[in-house]
Amino acid sequence: MLAGAGHLPQVETPDALIGTIWAFADAHAARRPAHPSV
Repeated sequence: MLAGAGHLPQVETPDALIGTIWAFADAHAARRPAHPSV
């Protein structure tokens, strides 16, 4: 869950959403790709 997000988190809280997506991907990836820090 993202605090402050409603039905469209990609529009309402894009920075929080992308940070959450990268954290999830980093935790579950077999290889860790380089990505920009958010």
